[in-house]
Amino acid sequence: MTRPAPRATRLGSIPPFAAVAAAGLTFALAQGLSYPLLAILQEQWGYSSFFIGVSAAMTPLGLLVSSPFSPRLLARFPAQTVVVCCCAGAATLYVVMGLWQHWAVWMVARFLMGALLNPVFMMAEVWTLSLAPKGKQGRYVAALSTVMQMGFAGGPAVLALIGPEGFAPFGVTITAFIICLMIIATAKGLPDDSHGQAPQSAIGMILVAPVLLAAVAVTSAFEQGALSLLPIYAGAFGFAPDNAAWLLTLLIAGSMLLTPVAGLMAERIGARRTLTLLATIAALGAPLMIVLIETPFIWPYIILWGGTYFGIYTAALVEAGERFSGPGLVALNAAIGLMWGVGGLIGGPASGAGMDWFGPNALPIIFTALFGVLALAAWLRSRRREAG
Repeated sequence: MTRPAPRATRLGSIPPFAAVAAAGLTFALAQGLSYPLLAILQEQWGYSSFFIGVSAAMTPLGLLVSSPFSPRLLARFPAQTVVVCCCAGAATLYVVMGLWQHWAVWMVARFLMGALLNPVFMMAEVWTLSLAPKGKQGRYVAALSTVMQMGFAGGPAVLALIGPEGFAPFGVTITAFIICLMIIATAKGLPDDSHGQAPQSAIGMILVAPVLLAAVAVTSAFEQGALSLLPIYAGAFGFAPDNAAWLLTLLIAGSMLLTPVAGLMAERIGARRTLTLLATIAALGAPLMIVLIETPFIWPYIILWGGTYFGIYTAALVEAGERFSGPGLVALNAAIGLMWGVGGLIGGPASGAGMDWFGPNALPIIFTALFGVLALAAWLRSRRREAG
């Protein structure tokens, strides 16, 4: 497939990738604010860490269930139309959640949210990889990841400033989704290589790229656990709610700062080597949280260690862009959504149950196990490739 050259758009005369990045920023802001917001409110209502993790897992469950159908949807309808409709649906769901604050309503709404966000999440990556010039996928992916991490970091920061009470934090999330849909609806020059073509199987991609997709699942499991339960973990050691939110902000800020480094590493030393290295660093660094959580060193630590986890995902996306194109790339990104759902479905409840049963320090131990297994799997797969 010949990658289309980026063309200017009437959306402020910016290229299509800039429109994707701007939409990704607002999308991530909405997500970064909503996860800790809902967790803090549910804790105030007296729910356990396990229940909070299960509630958070409804969104990745929606991703998981909807992912196999996404290639068919995007083959039948224009991608921009699908993404705009999904953002409108997400904004509507947050109106319902803000006005009707009940655990059962939130469970259903978060499941539907995952199904709606799947095409948004997927097409941001497909558009980025399709627009990137050959050999420069790393820096394009890193740019998208960086602006999205800015959004994820901005979410907890906004929450720390306005507080979790009332409709205001829901209003910020709704506004972010509306801005996202307006940007995508008016953008020009976005590729749509899968529309009108025969879709490929997302599930079949699991056998084609197992380690790449395992990296996605681990990143999701970590992110779901961290976004939902890191504020609860910090609170167990005496952090006030606003300081716990800033801790989460710095975790995401670290990934924002170091993701460009991961993208350049993937271009220069290879995506798989970068993935293996960062997974190893993340596994070795997780137990330090136990030692540092009650010291001032937790702040610089959380920035540096936070930079590794999303770099793993960045390296996986670079490998995806190098190996796949057209409907195959759409199918792979649907599989990425599927595995993101699997990881999130496991990560939140497992982390919450571990904290309930073994105490708060179970959280970093679970993170160590996740990243350690991934590092070992990536290293073994690389050895087999070299031997073969």
